[in-house]
Amino acid sequence: MNHQALSQQTLAGWLGLPVLILLLFVASMSVAFQDRLLAQYQWRSQLQAVVDERAAWQDFKRVLVDAPEFSQANESHCLGFCPLQQDKASLAQTEWRADGQVLWYQWHRHELDDGTEYHRLCASMNQQSYHCWWWQNRILRHQGWLTLLD
Repeated sequence: MNHQALSQQTLAGWLGLPVLILLLFVASMSVAFQDRLLAQYQWRSQLQAVVDERAAWQDFKRVLVDAPEFSQANESHCLGFCPLQQDKASLAQTEWRADGQVLWYQWHRHELDDGTEYHRLCASMNQQSYHCWWWQNRILRHQGWLTLLD
């Protein structure tokens, strides 16, 4: 093999290595960009889910809590109120939908012998955490979150 042929082969190798390194660099930058883009889409999706859930709760509150229909409440068969349970057969739960979101709620009433009326409205999206409102003689007295434990 002559000296000139060997020199051309060496130069061809040196030209290929920088191009290969450049391609690997561009590919890694592209993968990093795609990862960041995917993370942004996931974040936006999660944020939109929170916004949608909050809007559903606001609609529910506006329709059922701010202007309650006490006649829609079911009589509680327990002393006071029956405990919240996930078992739909034991307690009547009604489905409420708003913009693709679903809330299940329980609306109960209990009346004492002296005529004092109590109402409890509890709603949930996951049937594990409930937002509840309590009325005494049709006046809203308390509200809060309850979480069911297994």
